[in-house]
Amino acid sequence: MTSLAAHLLPRPAIEQEVARIRLAIDAGEAGGSRQDAEQLLARAAPADQAVVLNALAHLHGANADVLAFARVAAQARSVAQAHGDVASEAEAILHGGQALQLIEDHAAAIKVFEEAEQLATRNDLRKLEPRIWRRLGISASIIGRHAQAVDMLERSVQACAALGGGADWFAARNSLLNAHNRRIDATLSGADLVEAYRPFLPLWDALATEALAAGAARISAVARGNYAIAQRYVEDYEGALDTLAVVLRQYQTFTMRANIAITFNEMGTVHFRLRRYADALAAHQNALWHLEDGSKREQRDAYAGISQAHEMMGDALAALGALKKVRTLEAELTDQAAREAAERRELLLSVKQYSDQWEKLAKEDSLTGLPNRRALEQWLQSALSRATVAQPTTLLLIDVDHFKQVNDRFGHAIGDRTLHQLAGLMRQNCRYADFPARYGGEEFVLALPQTDLATGIDVAQRFSHSVSAFYWEGIQPGLAVTISVGVASTAELAAPCRSEALIAAADNRLYVAKNDGRNRVVSTG
Repeated sequence: MTSLAAHLLPRPAIEQEVARIRLAIDAGEAGGSRQDAEQLLARAAPADQAVVLNALAHLHGANADVLAFARVAAQARSVAQAHGDVASEAEAILHGGQALQLIEDHAAAIKVFEEAEQLATRNDLRKLEPRIWRRLGISASIIGRHAQAVDMLERSVQACAALGGGADWFAARNSLLNAHNRRIDATLSGADLVEAYRPFLPLWDALATEALAAGAARISAVARGNYAIAQRYVEDYEGALDTLAVVLRQYQTFTMRANIAITFNEMGTVHFRLRRYADALAAHQNALWHLEDGSKREQRDAYAGISQAHEMMGDALAALGALKKVRTLEAELTDQAAREAAERRELLLSVKQYSDQWEKLAKEDSLTGLPNRRALEQWLQSALSRATVAQPTTLLLIDVDHFKQVNDRFGHAIGDRTLHQLAGLMRQNCRYADFPARYGGEEFVLALPQTDLATGIDVAQRFSHSVSAFYWEGIQPGLAVTISVGVASTAELAAPCRSEALIAAADNRLYVAKNDGRNRVVSTG
């Protein structure tokens, strides 16, 4: 009989497959990617599943499936936290913010992105930081926080460049230029707006050219389209038409019907400005042809352009017919807007349940149910501010002896059960005022307020005995568990005692305990 472990892929193979799946998603191959991700999930060890879940979340995000995006992101975060996978946890938080972006709750999204940023910065996750900053910048720009948006997006551009450029670099540059343009639109008008747009023309041009040369054709097409809009703003109408013709060919290559329609409408607008009414009419009619099942808003704009062109060409009847279409679409858009608002509220409530999970997960270890490291840091900050020489706080830093061997010998499922049971034993050995927490991996903390070092040592020894005396064979035959403990007290340290100093002292003593043979309590050194 073949063991389950024999079917599991090692972490490097998992990461390689995830990278391939992500590339396929970005190339628009969604169907096969989902099947591949689900099959890969079945072959990933529990500690590696968050990596795959994040890829699956990425797929749902690309498909704008908001609820699935939020649900899988929350699941990825839970699994990542359970196994101390900080990089996957930070990415899952990023995905959670993106789900909020999709339902246009940008204020909430910013809070989630800021949490992801803090986690990434604290753990030196340099590859993830630029993506977080870009998302932060996009949401900040949309809600009018222009200075914050530009700052975040400039950081993203610089960080992406330092990491070697690539698609993320082009995407960040595109978002930065959009943020600048959005700021201009919000603050300027008339001739001032036109002049403000001029410096951005070569920037859009450079971005489109460089992205295309690097193989980022979709980003190039979007940037080139924005370049054309900037040309229209500065009244370079002939140049805008030339650019739009290039953009149109790029969108046709990708069969991006909605983008093609938008481009034709833009061409119609420019032709109208040039008083080429027949050309404007043809362009808007081409837009309609590509919008049979598309956006009503773009259909409305197309019919509006058609009506104006007919009017200027002296065909009042045709102009009136097109105008009636505009009125019908306006009414449908009003109804659609109401429906979309209701749907958005429903989505918001649905996503909020996952947001609530994210907030809870931010302070709770999903595997053990204990407070996590961040919750511990917050608790210590408060407790140490109240600690005195007469009423010190004592901290136990606990490590499961030879835990890697437990995973290697019995599998990760038994390893998880072991940690869960250890958390239960911790609770049993706690007073109400004590603070048990999972510090990370197989390390735990038990913080004891108003407790001197001698009492802390007694607690540690009792806990150590309860762990070694527990019937671990009931979980798995052959399983035996012991712990090593380092004990430190604020009374030993210089005032004011910071949490970092207290943890460091306990960690040094834990190191001694492990170095001296494990399964012991050390309170000096």
